[in-house]
Amino acid sequence: LAMNATGGTYGFLARAVEPPSLCKDLHEVVRAAAEGLRGGQISSSEELLVHRGLLGRQQGRWDGSFFYNNFEISHLPFWRLPAQLEIFEALERNGSFLSRRWGDGPVRTLSLAFRGTERDLVRFADIPYWHQNLVLLSERSSDPSPQ
Repeated sequence: LAMNATGGTYGFLARAVEPPSLCKDLHEVVRAAAEGLRGGQISSSEELLVHRGLLGRQQGRWDGSFFYNNFEISHLPFWRLPAQLEIFEALERNGSFLSRRWGDGPVRTLSLAFRGTERDLVRFADIPYWHQNLVLLSERSSDPSPQ
């Protein structure tokens, strides 16, 4: 419902951080592909997502943070847009999906950062979730005050 109400493209529960050894050069390759699509200009969404800390704690540098994707809801047509397909094709041409084993979560997160907008993102704060060592309580359920 939250995605329908906001027109969101991508819904997520939490963020995780990919170890540097698993995402070496990923940000640079996605950025170069995105720059090629818009004549060298990076969108304000990348500034919002990366430089203002939505994806990382360090200003001006992606720290490997990505949207945790064991539970996600995504609007498939967004990923089939020509610009998104070109980013994925650039990553495929680079060869690092296989040689460096770049993960789908960081790739989708950076693709959203370069081609999406703040409105595209919906954080599911009211869905409790438990998987291995990750336990997320609903923000509503963690508030002891009566509603």
